[in-house]
Parts: sequence; structure tokens; C-alpha cells
Amino acid sequence: MKKYIIFILLLCCSVINAQVEIDVKQLVGTKWRVYSPNMPKDYYRVMEFKEKCLVQYHHYSFDEDTLKSQFQYYLSNEIPVSFTEENNRRGKYLVGRSVLYENPLYNGMWYYTITKFSESEMLLFRKAEGLKEGHVAMGGLPKDYTLTLKRIYE
Repeated sequence: MKKYIIFILLLCCSVINAQVEIDVKQLVGTKWRVYSPNMPKDYYRVMEFKEKCLVQYHHYSFDEDTLKSQFQYYLSNEIPVSFTEENNRRGKYLVGRSVLYENPLYNGMWYYTITKFSESEMLLFRKAEGLKEGHVAMGGLPKDYTLTLKRIYE
């Protein structure tokens, strides 16, 4: 009986901490339409993963222009504690469970944990501020959230 209880607890822990490790080769050359629980109806965002940068396109229906932003990104299994550590890792980690990129606009670094990945859909989880003491400021969003990304085939 004790073995069954331990097995059930371990199974629950693995489901709660579900993460998917991917190779950067699975991302390079792909575009994804971003769906967020709080996204305004007149706005959409596309994320494009290139070899050395993540390009984001932001578009509002009331504006003809599309805002384009580019960030160097990398994959990692750990979230760095400082910019120095982050700079030392950039470009060296090609496999991981998290997508990390520096965002100068927020004077910080963003990271998303990959919780699901397939050819057509990706789920990215973002933990709210204050998860771990000492981690780099991430932009001040009030709660945890998950982005749903649907692949754009061109």
C-alpha cells in the first residue's frame, strides 16, 4: 500500500511539473500566432524563430503598421539568476525546457517554460514575478499565465 501511495505522489508531481525539452532546430524557421487569455480582441502577435533571433510582430486592427521587435534567444533547462550569467549562456544552449530572451524595453529578461510542443501547437508557461529570490526582473506581470501558440504554415 505504501508503494502505491508513493507512486501516486510521484505521478502527481511529474504532471504538475510538466515540461518539454526541445532542440533549437525544432524552432528555427517557424512562425507562431500567439493566443493569450488577456489579449485584446483588436490585437494579435506573431513569434518567428530565426537562427539567431526571435522576431515578434505586434499588430492592432486600428493601426496599419505592424510593430516588429527582435531579441536574441536561447533554450535552457535553468533560469539564470543574473544578466552576467545570462550573457555567458546566450548562444551556447541549443536544447532546453525554457525559451529565454533579453528584453531591453523592460530592462530585464523574459523566459517561458515549454509545457507542450508539437508540429502545430506550443504552450509556453510564464511564472509571475517573485518565483525565486534573486531572479532577474521580468516585467511585472501580476500572475502566472500560459500562451498558446498555433503554427503558421506558409
